[in-house]
Amino acid sequence: MKSFAEIISTLLVRHNCVVLPDFGGFVTRVNPAQIDYEKGMINPPRKAILFNQQLTNSDGLLISEYALANEINYTEAQSTITGIIELWNEELKSGKRIEIDRVGELFIDINGKLSFVQDRFFNLLLSSYGLGTVKFIPSHESIEENEPVHEGKTLIERAEDEIDLSIIEHPAKWNSLKTWKYIAAAACIIPIAFYSFWIPTKTNVLESGMISFQDFNPFIKNAPACYKPVKQNLNPDQISDEKSLEDQINELPSDTYSFSYEFDETLFIPIKLNSKPSTNVPVVSTVVSAVQPIITPEIKVNNGTSNTIEFVGVKFGVKYAIVGCFSEVSNAKSYIETLKNEGFNAQFLDVNNGLYRISIDSSTTADSLQSTIQRAKDKGYNTWILK
Repeated sequence: MKSFAEIISTLLVRHNCVVLPDFGGFVTRVNPAQIDYEKGMINPPRKAILFNQQLTNSDGLLISEYALANEINYTEAQSTITGIIELWNEELKSGKRIEIDRVGELFIDINGKLSFVQDRFFNLLLSSYGLGTVKFIPSHESIEENEPVHEGKTLIERAEDEIDLSIIEHPAKWNSLKTWKYIAAAACIIPIAFYSFWIPTKTNVLESGMISFQDFNPFIKNAPACYKPVKQNLNPDQISDEKSLEDQINELPSDTYSFSYEFDETLFIPIKLNSKPSTNVPVVSTVVSAVQPIITPEIKVNNGTSNTIEFVGVKFGVKYAIVGCFSEVSNAKSYIETLKNEGFNAQFLDVNNGLYRISIDSSTTADSLQSTIQRAKDKGYNTWILK
């Protein structure tokens, strides 16, 4: 959002007159370049700004530019500018100064009149952009008759010895971004050059062909590898063949309902067993068909009764509006009843980390859930979106 003062200075660069409604207008004129032979200075052309308190009728330029810069309509821009002008009048009556960046200052002088002082450090003339004051050696200086002649030195060389010549600085400052580019490049190249020498010479990467994180630490010393054989006294008679799944099932009692199959040391697969066939050798298809997931849809509530809870379930690509998570199912049910009385479609979504999550709406996009979330917020419920 651009400020009011910034828009005024921008318009004065492109236009010669900018009117502030019911306040006054800024009028500019171009002053040509000036040469000061006494001081040895050349000043570039610049815009001189005057303030005319009689220009109060708005031409719409300032209001239109303010509306365009701040993305508002014309009426809102006009109302905002009117409020700013009223605030300026109050501050001027209280003795304060109105400072407009790159333009100047407005104030009430000792005679009670509105006065304006232009900012002398900024040139609003677009054609003079980048031009600064140039210094030169004045040509009116002459050699006194009684002054001794310096052999081997010209008039200009003598003037350089006597006059302290200052370096002419261009208004364009040195861009510090270039300096930071060189620093960043050095910060990247120096570590790469160091590790290009360190890793091949101080580590065993050439022998192993692998690089680890320890290779990048120059303070870690690589200890020589030491192999110690492990003695194992194993009796070949004690090693038995691993039993298959069929053999393990055949060894179970006939009335066994389920069996936990050891897939590896950390994973056990629960298997629900059907009635065993009459033959001693089980068929492989029978064992495979016996592998069924065990689902327990009934959940025990604190009051001792058994109630069935229907979960909506999290579906891929669907977003849910979550209104609460409860560890106790009785509290979750009470909360759902309260939400339904408020007019929400509250349901059990799922159980995550022991918490029952409650949803009041679902959709494929988050934007379509905003109306439900806002309605819940108006009734005092905190809601978040599960993606």
